[in-house]
Amino acid sequence: MCDFFNLEYLTRFPVGILLIILAGLIFYFVFIRHQSIKESRLIRIIQRLLPRRLAKGIQRRDLRRIIKEKDTVVLDRFDKLIQTCPILDFEESITLTEFFDKVAKVLSKRLNIEHNRICRLLWVRERESSTVIIPGLAIPHLIVPGKKIFDIVLARCNKGIIFNEESSPVTRVFILIGTRDERNFHLKALAAIAQIAQDKEFDWKWSKARNIEELRKIILLTERTRLGLK
Repeated sequence: MCDFFNLEYLTRFPVGILLIILAGLIFYFVFIRHQSIKESRLIRIIQRLLPRRLAKGIQRRDLRRIIKEKDTVVLDRFDKLIQTCPILDFEESITLTEFFDKVAKVLSKRLNIEHNRICRLLWVRERESSTVIIPGLAIPHLIVPGKKIFDIVLARCNKGIIFNEESSPVTRVFILIGTRDERNFHLKALAAIAQIAQDKEFDWKWSKARNIEELRKIILLTERTRLGLK
């Protein structure tokens, strides 16, 4: 009986060869192809989200390499940002102008950048292409002058922010702001957020969270395939 599972023994017979081929196909479709599809979907999301100033010169193979890099510092840094980042929680629906104004006030104090400048950058980015990636979710992100700057602001508005007339009201927002030298981390942060947002229970948990700290925990504890962010 043990010889039946011996690779050399199996290859002597046509049935054994077919079994090996079948096992290989099953492994490919169950594991490798599934992972490849997830990775391709993630890369498409990142490509869509990238502002032009960051996207210049980045090829698909570069994105694949970046999200697969084994870099514990990046993940620690992302977690640390989430642990300390501002979270805005609105009870009533607000306009996009009001929302950008409030975000700019928060970031202006944290980064020592003029309020009006941040507002202008938010509007320029939104007009370049909508940052609403799926119904209810937007990820505005800005590139600012300087070096070694990167920050995140989270926002919830269960009654919705109207980003544009074509999309439904946005209830979940991740705002990213960073300098050009932080491009690789910017991409990894986008990859992490995209995976969190695809969690089946994320929307429900986000809408039901009782306070800001519960919102923070949802981001930190959502299970995700880290794709090299370990």
